[in-house]
Amino acid sequence: MQSITAPPRDSLTAAQVSALITGSGVRVSAGTELLASDLTVTEDISDDVAGGSVSRACLATIHGTCRLSLSRELDWDTALVRPFMILSDGATSARFNLGVYSLATPEYRYAESPVTYDAQGYDRLYLLNREVGDSYSVAAGTDVLTAIRQVFADAGLSGVLLDGSAAGKTLPRDKVWPLIPTEGQPETWLRIVNDLLAMVSYRGVWADQDGLYRSEPYVYPGTRGIEWTLDEGAYTTIQGEDRTLVRDGWGRPNKWIFVQSNRASGAAAPTEGDGIYTVDEHASDPRGLTYPVQVSLDVADQASLVALGDQRVASDKRRVSTWRLSTAPLPLAGHFDVMTLVVNGIARRVQATDWEINLDGADMSWTAQEVTA
Repeated sequence: MQSITAPPRDSLTAAQVSALITGSGVRVSAGTELLASDLTVTEDISDDVAGGSVSRACLATIHGTCRLSLSRELDWDTALVRPFMILSDGATSARFNLGVYSLATPEYRYAESPVTYDAQGYDRLYLLNREVGDSYSVAAGTDVLTAIRQVFADAGLSGVLLDGSAAGKTLPRDKVWPLIPTEGQPETWLRIVNDLLAMVSYRGVWADQDGLYRSEPYVYPGTRGIEWTLDEGAYTTIQGEDRTLVRDGWGRPNKWIFVQSNRASGAAAPTEGDGIYTVDEHASDPRGLTYPVQVSLDVADQASLVALGDQRVASDKRRVSTWRLSTAPLPLAGHFDVMTLVVNGIARRVQATDWEINLDGADMSWTAQEVTA
């Protein structure tokens, strides 16, 4: 059955939620709330939502999207909505929030009576992914986490939860995001936040089920705890029978050279172990050829360079084997979930990169990359 390694998002026990997810008599319902900019609820608009879906693409710029069919017009320029799903077996019920979205692209179907509004929404990264409109800088010696919180404040956004493990790590030299960057693309608040997070080897920022911005130190998915076990067997799983594996390893690098590009003023040229970090696996690669890649990184220190380099190596390796599958509704699905996927009796560790859940309770779809422990 489904293994839940942490308490769910409400007062129920993990065992109760597991029973709700796998039970044969479980009923699925959904609703939607209208929120203010501070994420407080202003109105329940469930009766005005005829259907829709929520999706997450963890490798995209904006991770979370939703599609809603509404029977009323909203203030599209300011509307924030939070879909939710309720699972109930008659004795126990649990509600699961599915993220907060700006409804940015409504379409009107005037041929229908009443008029139907089909809207696409984007999670709160959409509000962060705005051009800064000016140059932005952080001075050398500034605490990185403090700088990140200030970026959110300067962007006019609240609701930020950052793990404090990197407290005390500072920028080795000034960091400037110019008004007119050399790459030609105007800088965004999202780019600045993620650049700073990368300096201390934190995961790129994401918006959680409640709409809060979050980040924490990157941990290789091969060593993270298993969040779900998708077993086989008619009465023990929510996994569908239609599973597809795609393998492609030819384009994967097997030698990575990471170089710190923001050395402190006056520092010696980078060397291996001090500004350079190399991972060389070409000798054990069955392809028999070396596929090198050199990556320049702005980091706070050598430890962050190593951690960020390991993150890139792990990401390149995961792209070799990709699974596509379906399950019954799993409204606890999150960001880069690590799961055990059992296929033909063989247990495989995978990390979910994409999923879509339907508000009508139909099966949800997943894409996951296989990882090694």
